[in-house]
Amino acid sequence: MSQTDPSSTRQGPDQNDPPRRRRRRWLFAGGLGLAAIAGLFATRAWAHHPHFGRFGRVQTEEQLRERLDHGADFVLSKVDASDVQRARIDVILDQAAPGLWSAHQKGKGVRRAFVDALASGDRTAAENARKQGIAWADEISRQWLTTVEQSLAVLDDAQRAKVREHLDRMRDHHHGHD
Repeated sequence: MSQTDPSSTRQGPDQNDPPRRRRRRWLFAGGLGLAAIAGLFATRAWAHHPHFGRFGRVQTEEQLRERLDHGADFVLSKVDASDVQRARIDVILDQAAPGLWSAHQKGKGVRRAFVDALASGDRTAAENARKQGIAWADEISRQWLTTVEQSLAVLDDAQRAKVREHLDRMRDHHHGHD
């Protein structure tokens, strides 16, 4: 009797499998597909949850201001900031929010112009859009840096050291390297 390798006689992946096994494979694959779709919906729902949705897109200047408040509250709770310090930082954030929102809106226009230039195939327009993007990034980074510097200036040296320690811990926890 000659022995043949069963895999060499198969013509298709399910050819020699009993119908029950094929059905299980299809059910398993279908279950994985449904789980993936359910995961997408769950992720979408998570992003719109009132607490976790703060990480979604900012749609209004008020939402931006709420995010600034959330970030400030988080940091200030880590350094035991006084009510006076919190109030001073709120003023700084109130003053910065309109400029940050304006820059955010401008960034949308810059991105749109860049995509349009790439889609049109116009190299000159793409280069101009790239330069606008660099100028916008410089503008927004200056605004953020100014806001952060002004906010940190309200804190004393010990509190700023706590902020530094917290940022180092976050870096180590999230990235694991410098």
